Amino acid sequence: MEALLGETARFLGVSPQVHDQALRSLRVLIDAEAHAHGQPSEQVHLHEVGRFDTVFDLLGTFLLLEDLGDPDIRSTPPRTGTGWISIDHGRVPVPVPAVREIGIRYSVPLLLDGPPSELTTPTGLALLVTCAQFQEIPPPAVIHRSGYGRGSRVLEDHPNLLAAHLLEQ
Repeated sequence: MEALLGETARFLGVSPQVHDQALRSLRVLIDAEAHAHGQPSEQVHLHEVGRFDTVFDLLGTFLLLEDLGDPDIRSTPPRTGTGWISIDHGRVPVPVPAVREIGIRYSVPLLLDGPPSELTTPTGLALLVTCAQFQEIPPPAVIHRSGYGRGSRVLEDHPNLLAAHLLEQ
């Protein structure tokens, strides 16, 4: 995965800073998945995480942040969702083991609630711990721009959206 990320970064001509940030997120993700599967990092097989989509998620995030001028990133505690999901290794509780591991290792405040579905993914949380500071309540701010990401999973009574705002405090 690290080699794939490096090759993709070179192909895209990303800055060393973007490459390093994406690599740090990837290592957070791989270490958490390895721990969750009881394997050394070098031997872990990433099933659900995927290969290309993960590399593009990581590089794309940091390319966009660089394009925005590397703003200070703040996040409220992520909602994990609840219940159980099916993965290649069977049914697991939400938050999934890799999310729990990242939360433990990096002291991430998680909201262990929400609809019966996975809302916080290991890749998403690995990105957050690499680039964001967590805070319970954002301070007053002027919104300059907003954007929304929409997931493909349909959730009952809960929109599958991620809101991001460019703020001035």
